[in-house]
Amino acid sequence: PYYCTTLEKCKSQDTVAVHHRFSTPTANSYTMDVDVEMVGSKQHGDQAAPAEELRSSSSDIMDHPSVRRQNVCFSIALFSCVAFFAVYVVGRIYLDPSEFPFGFGGGGMDETIDTNDHISKTSGAVGKNKGSRDKGWSKTHPDLHQKKVQKWLDANVTLDDGVKYEIVKTLEHDKKAFTEGLCYVNGRLFESVGLNGKSDLRELDPDTGKKLHSHTMAHQYFGEGLTYVDGKLVQLTWQSKTGFKYDVDNIDAKPTTFPFSTTKNEGWGLTYDASKHVLIESDGSAFLHFWDASTMQQVRKVKVFRQDGNPAKNINELEFWRGKVLANIWFKDVIIVIDPETGYVEKEYNFEQLWEKRERHQAGADVLNGISVSHDPDLLYITGKLWDRMYLVRYVSLVSSAAISYGKVTLGAQQSRANSFIAGCCHKKPDDEDLFLTQAKKVHIEKSKDSL
Repeated sequence: PYYCTTLEKCKSQDTVAVHHRFSTPTANSYTMDVDVEMVGSKQHGDQAAPAEELRSSSSDIMDHPSVRRQNVCFSIALFSCVAFFAVYVVGRIYLDPSEFPFGFGGGGMDETIDTNDHISKTSGAVGKNKGSRDKGWSKTHPDLHQKKVQKWLDANVTLDDGVKYEIVKTLEHDKKAFTEGLCYVNGRLFESVGLNGKSDLRELDPDTGKKLHSHTMAHQYFGEGLTYVDGKLVQLTWQSKTGFKYDVDNIDAKPTTFPFSTTKNEGWGLTYDASKHVLIESDGSAFLHFWDASTMQQVRKVKVFRQDGNPAKNINELEFWRGKVLANIWFKDVIIVIDPETGYVEKEYNFEQLWEKRERHQAGADVLNGISVSHDPDLLYITGKLWDRMYLVRYVSLVSSAAISYGKVTLGAQQSRANSFIAGCCHKKPDDEDLFLTQAKKVHIEKSKDSL
């Protein structure tokens, strides 16, 4: 309104186009300083220029320096608001992709996904993450976090469901490493490598998978499962009935040893339940053995049954996650989820498509083996024996019908091929028990040595 008022006051003179510079409030009114600019003389009899012409003239009031300053300030403020909102959204997506169901993070549509399970009881086993990795969504949303974990616990997963995971990242891996165990603690990743004369304990870069350092084991020992307890890396051997405890900060220091015995008197997989201070061990049988972590003495054992009701033979590498035991099955591209109290297999994940067996054989790689938690407890490290790669994967529940169909077809074929191979090696039926399994593993190991 003051534009028009000021313009009318100037009609009696030979000037047009004026604009206020600033307004200053007083006690009861506003005062206004104005800039009056000559834009042309009005001849006698001429009519005042209409407002539209004035706005389009070269001296448009919007071109005045004071208006331009206001426009610049407004633009800066608007840009700042947009930038802040963008940073906020990206940050929320990073901390919890599941809050954004429009495709970010691939698995964000799965309500069972937990992106930062730092309140799990297993945190005592893997240690607290460093720096920003110890801060996350679940710290400020513990109730929602627990609901997501519970949904995963309640979910039913079978091999026929096909692909129920997504690959978040692919890392390198030493293709000469006969992986028997993986263990993540305090931002560090360790690996136990097997085969007599080639066994070692090594540290890997958790971001790339590259080997950082290794400690070579004596020739007579075949390295097996690996876990972490109270500042020590605990490692099994296959048939020596001897275990080792290494200082996690100096794996080259001489380790202490301990004896152990199991159903088959062999060491395969090893993990740790911090909530009960017990080690959980597998020996290739259908049993899990529970040891007091202080005395290394067995306190109980439980027989594991698959979802089809049959005993879970060939339980290999283990990892404790969300109160359950994750386990590889020797010769199978599968990871099972075991209730440690009952031994019942609650979920069976099909990993046939992670790296297909035909491609693995062409590359000289062996079986799927190796599971570990990571800096993000929603992500798991997955690898295999003599693999040139390692994966970070996330479990999801939304799969395509094509993936489910693929899983149904190839699972039976893989099982048939595996049974035929084992039976051919040992001239035994696949239903034979412990002696057959030990013979089969020895034959398999000899073949792996030849490939190396």
